[in-house]
Amino acid sequence: MKSKFNRILSVVAITLIAVCASANSASAQSAYKGTFTLTQEARWGSAKLPAGDYSFVLESMAIPAKITVRGPNGSQFVTTVSNDRENLDRSSSLKIERRGNSRFVSEIYLAEIQLQLHYSVPALPKDELLAMGPVSTETVLIASAK
Repeated sequence: MKSKFNRILSVVAITLIAVCASANSASAQSAYKGTFTLTQEARWGSAKLPAGDYSFVLESMAIPAKITVRGPNGSQFVTTVSNDRENLDRSSSLKIERRGNSRFVSEIYLAEIQLQLHYSVPALPKDELLAMGPVSTETVLIASAK
């Protein structure tokens, strides 16, 4: 009777260990991976990104979403301000706002998971903004790295 109880206890323990191990490996997977190329320097949150090729990983879709960006200057972390779950009729891309000679990432859209993440862009004084001319935007396409 005691050996039967020990066997059942062993099976339960092994099952519990297997479930915990699979949960850890599942949680280690990222929500999205991609690549993009910047032709000019841009700021993305507090990260300063020089021109070059980049890869990134969205760790989780929970807010604040954290993205790890890897490029010419190593790895940097960027966190989002807000998000939207939308099925927009466009490819995955970065939206970059140009203000004078400065460029800022204001949005990233990940079409495969229908997620749009918004980033804060520094506000400029009205007189400075008028002197620089209108704010323009550009789109940088993202290639999904599955």
